[in-house]
Amino acid sequence: MLYCAECGEQFRRIHWNNRDCKSVVWRCMTRLEKKGACHARTVYEESLKQAFVDALNQLTGGSEIYLSILQENMAEVIEMEQSNLPEEIQRKLDVLQKKLIECAERHEDYEEIAQEIFRLREQKEQALRENVSQQEQKDRMRELQEFLVAQPHHITEFDETLVRHLLAKVTVSFDRLDFTFQSGVAVSIEK
Repeated sequence: MLYCAECGEQFRRIHWNNRDCKSVVWRCMTRLEKKGACHARTVYEESLKQAFVDALNQLTGGSEIYLSILQENMAEVIEMEQSNLPEEIQRKLDVLQKKLIECAERHEDYEEIAQEIFRLREQKEQALRENVSQQEQKDRMRELQEFLVAQPHHITEFDETLVRHLLAKVTVSFDRLDFTFQSGVAVSIEK
């Protein structure tokens, strides 16, 4: 879930023994594998956990702002969903399939109609996949919305289940960590 802002590569979890001080850190894979190719910083796991808690608290503390962002995101997803309706494509397919049968019965060339049918079938499959993806995104947004509304108090402890459920990715920069939640909402924490 951790990505480098400099090179785009993922971070790897490492058990570090630095001057007899053992700790768990996260480091950019490019930096690990190709010395000098990336200058991403090392992130201590405890610092990362605290930053996640801070990001959640920023979300819940400013829930009015983030709820309105979620509302806007949901409206965009719904609008996109309506522009790719598989039912419209199916209606076009039905008309073309009738034309294809008519042409075949009259022994006319129907190659162009057949190609259009194949193209529309692919377009319908793509629209169905996009609708599933959009539904998943709406579900994630709704979950985050419910989470924000249900948080009456300040979060004090890191919870890995929340990370896996709510977080899409973390981008590590020199001066901050950018938490992108599954819903599309992003929170920056300076660390």
